[in-house]
Amino acid sequence: MNDICDIDSILNDIIKEQNKWHKDIRELAKNEKVKKVLKLNIKPRIFPVMERIFSRGFKSNPNTWGVIILRGPRQIGKTTLVFYLAYRGVFKYGLDPRSVIYIDLSYWKLKQCIERGLLDLVELIRRLLENKKKPILLVIDEASLFPEWSLIIKNLVEYNIITNGVATIVTGSHAVELAVEQSHLIGRYGPLCRDSEIRSGPRQYYYPLRFSEFAESLFDEVNQVFRELNLRVGRTKYAVIRHILDPNMDPDKIRILKELRESYLDVLQSAFKHYILLGGYPFMTAFFKEHIDEVLSKGVPADLYQVIYSGLMSDINKFSKYMLREEVFRELIKSISERHMEEHIGLEVNYNDLAGLIRHIGKASSLPYRSKNYTEVLRAHLDYLAGIKAVIEVKPLKFSNGRFIIESGKPLAKLVFIDPSIAISVYAFTHNIPDPYKHVTRLLEDRGLPSLVEAIMLAHLIRIPQLLSPSFEELIEPIGYLVKHSEVREDNTVKYIRKGEIDGITWFYSYSDAKHVYIPVEVKHTPKEAHIDDNKVEVLRGAPPIYSGTRLILTVAFDLNDVYQDEYKNIKYIVIPLPLFLAII
Repeated sequence: MNDICDIDSILNDIIKEQNKWHKDIRELAKNEKVKKVLKLNIKPRIFPVMERIFSRGFKSNPNTWGVIILRGPRQIGKTTLVFYLAYRGVFKYGLDPRSVIYIDLSYWKLKQCIERGLLDLVELIRRLLENKKKPILLVIDEASLFPEWSLIIKNLVEYNIITNGVATIVTGSHAVELAVEQSHLIGRYGPLCRDSEIRSGPRQYYYPLRFSEFAESLFDEVNQVFRELNLRVGRTKYAVIRHILDPNMDPDKIRILKELRESYLDVLQSAFKHYILLGGYPFMTAFFKEHIDEVLSKGVPADLYQVIYSGLMSDINKFSKYMLREEVFRELIKSISERHMEEHIGLEVNYNDLAGLIRHIGKASSLPYRSKNYTEVLRAHLDYLAGIKAVIEVKPLKFSNGRFIIESGKPLAKLVFIDPSIAISVYAFTHNIPDPYKHVTRLLEDRGLPSLVEAIMLAHLIRIPQLLSPSFEELIEPIGYLVKHSEVREDNTVKYIRKGEIDGITWFYSYSDAKHVYIPVEVKHTPKEAHIDDNKVEVLRGAPPIYSGTRLILTVAFDLNDVYQDEYKNIKYIVIPLPLFLAII
């Protein structure tokens, strides 16, 4: 093993196997991941953000430096992104190809040598950067496989290995140790993002494609109109959403909304039905784009959904110190998927019920828990799901002392998969469904999957503070839902009875008004449901600061071809086709 871990031998392997462009620049253009990006033109908007960081930063100041942490679930395309950045850096911005250095920490030899303490990764990277022409782009892929990765990055900065002229991207799939990362790296991220005018900072997250990204990737006409209307620009989104929220604004006067509705709504509605089935993983979008006739006639192969499910399960055993167990994890995500896919359940879940599920699993399988505190075990698994951004917890909120806070004493939340393809994949492979695409297509035709549609809307709402307020205050809940409830006591137990609900509420910070603007959104399935009732009015009246110059956005998933405003008991609301609303956020 000592011979295998010889630093010169590993250096040679890394250059020969992982950095082929050092000897032949054409290897970057020949890279299959880069070729697919260029061929299919599926470029999530994080691509230009990351390119701005490196191109602008180095262009204005070649001696700048910095560390960017790029997180995202497995198979989302992080490695594709860094190879694309390397390609652009060399062929557009003139980086020396030998100054693009890629290290994959999942490489078996490297991983084993580091884990056994037979290789100093800091020294290895120092040697890799030695005598390279600056500026240098250093990519450390799959760093989160190692618990001490942030300490390694800290040492690279403190030993002046990551220094002037060295830009570093560190990728990983989870954020379980975010607090540890902060303690190691605060003050050590460098000026690169600041030099590049990227307000969202050094911690970037690669989410699945939003519906707007999905639609413009599939349809050239959507791509073109988004470009013409500047719908990729935050200030345009800001203006449109402010107009939608304004109770005094005639919807026909919202130019962008009107143009999209009159000319492109049919395309957007068609794209939305595909999005429900395919979700936002770029490789799924790429497959659909390359094999559209095959998909429409035969569906999507089950093994593509299997990739998503396997990616979700792949890291679970690496975090044993968090009390994570594969059988618990599988049953938990199975339960969450049922709330998306099965008609009679709905998204809202009681944490106590989930803790009971874990207790049952523990007793059945004799899991070696040190403690029988199953609530703590549940919390560890939910934190992991939130850390890899597979699930968001949409909690019940109330307004108090000028801000939203979580409803105390109500252990209820909507546990929402960040992407519909995750919900479909988990449901299929925990319920032994051999053909996920056909199964979900049939469900969509039979009953429309209202809970999955609501989950899509909520997963988009969580992005609004980041899109419109990139420097948003992390202490504020990015999304919640508004609920009016009562409690009844039966047999010494308290039952929670929901009286009325607004599906989701999010916010953004208005710099011009120096205040938070709240966005209440309700999702309906068909035009027949496009109204509000007494219960919803009571919920909204219970949170009066929301209705200071705003109105409820009521979105309709299917068969609505119009945008109109209405009023019920002095509550004003605007009705919008859901695909149209998702297209602008």
